[in-house]
Amino acid sequence: MLSTDPLHLGPVNPREGLAHTLYARTAKELNVFIKSIRAQGAQSDLNLPRVAVIGSQSAGKSSLVEAISEIKVPRDAGTCTRCPMELRLSSAAADQPWSCQISIRWDRPWKIGPVIEAPFGVPLTSPDDVELMLRRAQAAVLNPQIGLEQFLTKNAEELATLVKTAQQRFSPNVVCVDLVGPGLPDLSFVDLPGLIQNDEGNGDVHLVENLVKSYISSTNTVILLTLPMTDDLQNQKAGLLARCVDPFGSRTIGVITKPDAVPDSSLGKINIYLDVVEGKIHQTKLGHYIVRLPDDADRRDGITHPDARVAEAKFFAEHKPWATSTHRHRFGIENLVRGVSEPLTERIRSDIPRIQRDVIAQRADCIKELDALPPKTTEPQSHVYRLTNVFVDNVRRAIEGSPSHTKLVQSTKQSYSKLADAIRDTAPPFAPYTRNENGTWLYTYLKAKDELIHLDKVKGTIQACLTRELPNNIPYSVKRSFIKNFQSSWELYVTACFDEVEGAFKRTLIELVNAQFGRFKNLQRAVSAIVLDLVDAHAAVAQQQQKFILKYESNPPATQNMDDLAMLRANWLREYKAARAQGAVADDGSASQSQAQSLFSFASTGNNAFATAAKVQTGISLSGAPAQGATTPAIRTPGRNGATSSTSTPVVAPTPMSTFKATAATTTPDSPAPNTPVTTVDVYEEELALMAEIRAYFDISSKRLIDYIPQAIDEHLLYTFEEVLLEALVEKLGLTTEDAGARCARYLAEDPDVAVRREVLLAKKKRLDKVHKELYNLGL
Repeated sequence: MLSTDPLHLGPVNPREGLAHTLYARTAKELNVFIKSIRAQGAQSDLNLPRVAVIGSQSAGKSSLVEAISEIKVPRDAGTCTRCPMELRLSSAAADQPWSCQISIRWDRPWKIGPVIEAPFGVPLTSPDDVELMLRRAQAAVLNPQIGLEQFLTKNAEELATLVKTAQQRFSPNVVCVDLVGPGLPDLSFVDLPGLIQNDEGNGDVHLVENLVKSYISSTNTVILLTLPMTDDLQNQKAGLLARCVDPFGSRTIGVITKPDAVPDSSLGKINIYLDVVEGKIHQTKLGHYIVRLPDDADRRDGITHPDARVAEAKFFAEHKPWATSTHRHRFGIENLVRGVSEPLTERIRSDIPRIQRDVIAQRADCIKELDALPPKTTEPQSHVYRLTNVFVDNVRRAIEGSPSHTKLVQSTKQSYSKLADAIRDTAPPFAPYTRNENGTWLYTYLKAKDELIHLDKVKGTIQACLTRELPNNIPYSVKRSFIKNFQSSWELYVTACFDEVEGAFKRTLIELVNAQFGRFKNLQRAVSAIVLDLVDAHAAVAQQQQKFILKYESNPPATQNMDDLAMLRANWLREYKAARAQGAVADDGSASQSQAQSLFSFASTGNNAFATAAKVQTGISLSGAPAQGATTPAIRTPGRNGATSSTSTPVVAPTPMSTFKATAATTTPDSPAPNTPVTTVDVYEEELALMAEIRAYFDISSKRLIDYIPQAIDEHLLYTFEEVLLEALVEKLGLTTEDAGARCARYLAEDPDVAVRREVLLAKKKRLDKVHKELYNLGL
């Protein structure tokens, strides 16, 4: 048994549904059904059966449309119909008034959004008003950039100008004409623009052809093919197009027009068309009809539709061979209307099961899409507060780090690591040998020779700054100068680090805002503005703290960490001396006083990567002792004819400077006895001590900066932001004000696109529900 629920969408019982109800319906009931669901706007959702009238220009299409609908349509020289015109005719009782409602259906990319059929003007009560209103509607369709209301008062001349200068020469948007009146058939059909043979290179020929094909290609469309007898049957463009989409003629009805325009003497042409009507040649399943329509003289005389039918019958009764044909049931408009209505009714009857399936499927899709849209809330204030709390919690997780929030923490760690590497790379590049000594050590691989600070350069700097200092006293200005030099680029690196962290933080916050509030554009915009303003405020504080830290380091050198400073100074002095003790060769090939081939580490202790690399490359450890199994890098040694050669020699432990020996060529009375050890003092002892002191202070100062800058950024940019975020959002969003409810309602107002989509889906579902109700009323 079928359900009595009008919205029941279950399958039809094949025994009780289609066989005994569907095919028992009269043509009237089925056409009323299609007309009813069209009235609900179902044509935009369902491919309903219809009739399309096609033909070439001047084939008599307009006269045919007028004869069927009993209205006057626009007529002009050349192309008149420039958009599809859908006529929906409904019969009415004799005592009911005639009426006409013109609408426009926007269903192409010209109009953004869903298919919309909107009334154009008020319902008309006189057929005499239809022609001008159709001209206005067509002009509106061709000029979509102009508001519809501006066309409702235009006269024929103004409309002609608008059509001539229109933005579009043809349009696929549809002018719909709903006609209700006594004597009208229950029939719907679409009058398409006439096919044209030539254009002025503007592409109109292909545009119209494609438009016509888009209608007649549907297997649900009955093609009403207009064929004027004045043209050669074989070469008519409309016929060729119909055969292209309907090669077997299963849904094509031929309508032969203008038989009165062919003189009686043209018997050959007349007999050919008679054979077509009688089905002897060019056979189609639905056959051909012939009609005699009012000509220009009849229209000038104001012939009425009843008089036109009388004149038509008289023509076929008095003119041979029509008068003697046995196929008079295919002559005249009334027979044509019956011939069109029957196949259309049959299509409606056979298509109803498919319509029902489409209604079920589309309704289910509507419900699914509606469920996927953001839900509406009835308590906006509490909903906004809940969303805000969840957002703040997600920000906390992002800042502090959690298994699901690692991106920001990992990004900041990378930025801090890059800062540390950049600061370490500003270490003063002291070289413990003079410029003309070709020592080979770690800086040789990292710095160009011109960038190194050699002993003679240090000595020159000291000499240039000497004033009244006692011997062996290095001016304070020399130390301050070297310290300022290695600190000069720190602000640049600190700023770059901060910019990276701030940028990553802002991106993270925007991602969290979009994820939490993206469904509510008003709230999303408000929260984004508050959050970014708050970040800027905390960024200013953090940057001020950075300036303080940099200022601390740029102040006169100071540290309370005396033990580490002394240890580092001693270590660096030992390294520098060990480097010189390893030996070096002067550029002229002679041995220098301190033949130094050495390599030493930037850092004083720990597993510094640079120190490790140095040890591996040269075999010299932090203390200057050789590494196990290591060899020294190649040393330049004089060869034959002044050439040099490179050799690799085993590493020997460096000899401390205090044990350097010098053998005198001769002795004096004051000289010590031969073989007595003599202590040799390095002439650059003072410079080595200065280098060790500056390098030790760099280690102290740089480590402070590498620690304090990340801590300042974390504290003043990230952690304090997290602490005040909820309070700031509650205050700025006005969640505790008197009008908080109204504010939150505005925050949660749907995005216009979402709102439009919801309205479209709800409207479509409503249409489909009504269609299903009509199916139910039909017995399905």
